[in-house]
Amino acid sequence: MTIPKLITQLKNKLPKDEIFRRIRPKRLMELLGLYAFELHQLEMQEKAAGQGPAPEDDGPTPKYHHMHSSVVFNDTPAPAQAPLKPKIDCPFLLLDVRDEEEFEKCHIQGAKLYPKARLSRATNQFTPEILQYKAHPEKMIIVYCDYGKTSAEAAHMLAERGFDNIFLLHEGLAAFADEFPNLVGPNPPPPPLTPSKKNTAQVSAASKVSTAVVRGVHPHATKRDPNEKKPWK
Repeated sequence: MTIPKLITQLKNKLPKDEIFRRIRPKRLMELLGLYAFELHQLEMQEKAAGQGPAPEDDGPTPKYHHMHSSVVFNDTPAPAQAPLKPKIDCPFLLLDVRDEEEFEKCHIQGAKLYPKARLSRATNQFTPEILQYKAHPEKMIIVYCDYGKTSAEAAHMLAERGFDNIFLLHEGLAAFADEFPNLVGPNPPPPPLTPSKKNTAQVSAASKVSTAVVRGVHPHATKRDPNEKKPWK
């Protein structure tokens, strides 16, 4: 699977009656991994050609490192002198639409802070970087928040402004952190309630109500004092 092929597959999946697309955590992880692999391949080619700087061993080898707003997975530390620009053009832009305070606590590696409130500005709503990705046929913009509500609103607003390559991270940061905790900060939001757990909670509540009805007691009724004088006696 290549990045262009994956992006094409994702863009072909536009839900009915919606103006933006969705991407699941595993698909986002696949996209991050493919981009990281391409970077790693390019680094190896440059190293073989004698064009890239040799890595320095300055500590424990990380499983990944953050470079130029992208997640790079490899088994070598980042070069001491990183280039000013990415070696290859990143095909996706990951936007965290929460507040700055929430972003600082925890966010997906490589994400850019873009609070949803900025969309309400009269001017300067978009950064030059965002405009470079707008409606690009070979690129995509992915938005997320904790659970998907705020990012869904942001995705809708962006789509109305002519962004036809907007993707919403399904179930937000919470679901992504639950599956890939190593790619987020130390304080992720609690995992979202799964449908099975929701159904269990609903069945439990319904069971309590049914039991109360069978016993002839209203589920929200208060107990009557046995010594209280009956109004009909």
